[in-house]
Amino acid sequence: MALTGSFTPKELQYQAETLYQGIAYTIFMALNPGGLTIDSTVAQWEAAKLAATNGYADQAGTVGVGSWNAGQSRWDLPPSIATFVASGGSFTFDTVLVKLTGRTYPVMLFTEPSPATLNSGQGRTYTFNLGQKQLTA
Repeated sequence: MALTGSFTPKELQYQAETLYQGIAYTIFMALNPGGLTIDSTVAQWEAAKLAATNGYADQAGTVGVGSWNAGQSRWDLPPSIATFVASGGSFTFDTVLVKLTGRTYPVMLFTEPSPATLNSGQGRTYTFNLGQKQLTA
């Protein structure tokens, strides 16, 4: 007879709160010079981060309090939303990263299929979701 095991919603809540809740985050754009990967450190990515010109600015916040999502069997934390708008010029990027205070590696990394340019007046909004998903063994 096979047994099925699952993490309880309270355990997923504990994990999410312990790992993320109340932690400061920064969302930033970078232009990969080549060689940076998902395994590169925050420090390595920060060396490729865009300069604070032409309207570009890092976005920062704090991970909030989450709730159980029964339909998806996960503990969801509130989304982190970053809007980047060019003004007075343009900027080019190919990677958007989320770093959490005190972490050596980015918690999330998203890459454009090719470098993207935002011209003055153009913007992009990114939404990032952190959470703990139910796994069954």
